[in-house]
Amino acid sequence: MRKRLLIAVFAAVAVFGAAFAFAAALGLGSNDLASGDAAVASCDTDGVTATYTVTYASGSYKVSTVNVTGIDAACAGQSVGVTLTDASGGVIGTGSATADASGAVAASIVAAPSAAAVTGVHAVIHGA
Repeated sequence: MRKRLLIAVFAAVAVFGAAFAFAAALGLGSNDLASGDAAVASCDTDGVTATYTVTYASGSYKVSTVNVTGIDAACAGQSVGVTLTDASGGVIGTGSATADASGAVAASIVAAPSAAAVTGVHAVIHGA
């Protein structure tokens, strides 16, 4: 019994010693971590309108393009990302396009989902 206890203690010391040795070898330094908040200026303050184009393919109607209009000219050159969601809020399609001064973009949807499954269209404008 005593011999088993000594073996168990020795094994535990070896395992914990190895774990600490590996952790010490990681070479981590001390860096500062901070958080905060700041106001971020928006290039479009009155919102946009998003609609989608439906095409018939492979026996069903699919959302192939999302049209985003009403984009302020100040957003020219920025990326417009679109996300299509289903009834559970799950993402079922995405696309993007670059805004120009016309105020409208057409974002092609990757792997066009069934139009019947789309219940939400979300658009975001962000720096290129």
